[in-house]
Amino acid sequence: MSKLTLKFVIFFLVALVLPNKSQQQDVEFNLSLYKIGLMTDSLDYPSDEFQIWTPSSPPETQLILTSLSSSQSSSSLPVKDIMSDNVRNKGGFLIHIFILIYTSLSLALLCDSYFVPALQVISKGLKIPDDVSGATLMAMGTSAPELFTSLIALFQGESDIGTGTILGSAIFNLVGVPAVCGISIYIWGNKPSKVSPFPVVRDSVFYAVTVLALYLTLKDNIIDLPESSVLILLYGIYIFIMYINSRISDFISSLVPDLSLASSPSSSSLINEEKGLVDKNVQVENILNVGGKINLSAEYLPNNSYGSISEAGTDEDVDWIIEIPFLKYFLAPINFVFSITIPNHNRWTTLSFIISSVYIGLLTYVAVWAVNLLGFTLGIPDAIAGVTIMAAASSVPELVSNVIIIKKTGKANTALSNAIGSNVFDILICLGVPWFIRIVINYFQNIHPTSIHLQSKALPITTLSILTAILALLVILRISRWRLGLSVGLMSTMVYIILTVLSCSLGVSM
Repeated sequence: MSKLTLKFVIFFLVALVLPNKSQQQDVEFNLSLYKIGLMTDSLDYPSDEFQIWTPSSPPETQLILTSLSSSQSSSSLPVKDIMSDNVRNKGGFLIHIFILIYTSLSLALLCDSYFVPALQVISKGLKIPDDVSGATLMAMGTSAPELFTSLIALFQGESDIGTGTILGSAIFNLVGVPAVCGISIYIWGNKPSKVSPFPVVRDSVFYAVTVLALYLTLKDNIIDLPESSVLILLYGIYIFIMYINSRISDFISSLVPDLSLASSPSSSSLINEEKGLVDKNVQVENILNVGGKINLSAEYLPNNSYGSISEAGTDEDVDWIIEIPFLKYFLAPINFVFSITIPNHNRWTTLSFIISSVYIGLLTYVAVWAVNLLGFTLGIPDAIAGVTIMAAASSVPELVSNVIIIKKTGKANTALSNAIGSNVFDILICLGVPWFIRIVINYFQNIHPTSIHLQSKALPITTLSILTAILALLVILRISRWRLGLSVGLMSTMVYIILTVLSCSLGVSM
């Protein structure tokens, strides 16, 4: 445990004391935004600096870490590729493919055996509804990569802690993740999972407000202290809305009967609070992170007792990643590291959740690095890579954890709320907090103006595309009668392909 903490502290200290290359970082960062269409054409760079950062440069200068909230330059990546261009082009890139596959499987193992169980214990202990935990706790954990990379960029002195490829990653979370989840449910042979309308509508509306707030913040290309503070304050409002979620859902249900399934219940809501009874036929699925059903042996149980409960979990749903013989041995090294550094989630729940989130950030960091090198080696333009493979790579935690949540528990609302809630966290916290800190640092260092300047050429298109994806998700769920299954998966896939093609076309043309 102490070794992991020490390594993590050293990692950030190294990032903090690296030589100051702010001018080089600014040129590379702004050019990366220019390539994906987020900068204006009037770039006032010396011609020699512009030539340094062309696509023909070696990949060591092209490692642009793309995430939901930021697009960092190669200088923000402490790990450089030791291969030369010649070695990589002659087959060395296969090593990066192996790294990507191993990292993705490690993320699946981490989420399946450590992160999701800790999340479930916390939610059960605090009696948090499933959709609320997905939109808050789970979103914070899966958004660890975006927050970590933003803070690393901050420590290295970048003046522009920018929006990066929000377009590609946000669309992937909104329609790409539901697409994979819906198709996965069909492949597993399960019935479509019922979706409660209110949580999805609630999170979608607030995310739309978040996107509009970001648009207004960047509209004048200047980010000042009040604007960054408003973003952070908005997330505080979001948390407060989650706190009074049950009251809001009851009120909405009284106005709109169709939303009677206002919010997915927490594990404790299966108990009749007034009578202190539980029907014996109630199938208490997924309360204690077990597969299958838990049967109650008595006609009723008192409210303060667990009674005689036999856990009939099936081996199929418990740590299914390492139950596959090949993967069990293939992932044995990383699983050993997890087992000795992550404490038991039942005894040290909070610490287990935090360390799992740190691992999610580090593994995603490596995955995005590998994908970036692959994109460079294969000659994929930055504008296309940013909204496709880079967006998907930075969203691996959301994708993996949501698929596992549905497989282990069948809770579609948790997955959908996480997909949307993580986007809210990325904008309001992963952008708002670093911007706020950067402005405060500028003030104490007597750097004037203290505000952050960022020219966002494609911001209107970005805003429109994200709002379109939000509306498309709601329409698809309504057409599917609020059930997450194959129909949602196929329609979401079509929407994702259409929006991605349009985004790539606009990115290349601009």
